[in-house]
Amino acid sequence: MRKFYGTWYLVSHSQDGAVGSELFNGISWITKKEARNLLKQGRNASGIYYPAITWIAMTTFLSDLW
Repeated sequence: MRKFYGTWYLVSHSQDGAVGSELFNGISWITKKEARNLLKQGRNASGIYYPAITWIAMTTFLSDLW
């Protein structure tokens, strides 16, 4: 970790030691229509509920506050 203007940030990251749902599988760039549908479903393609932070981010995106 490094400090940049009083904020700590990761220089690099890895998934060493991650198992199961801890594994990160990338980012999906979605449209507002797709975000609205995802929020209605409440789950991802694997049937797993979205974390609160993901729900908040999609809601913010849809409300044009992003």
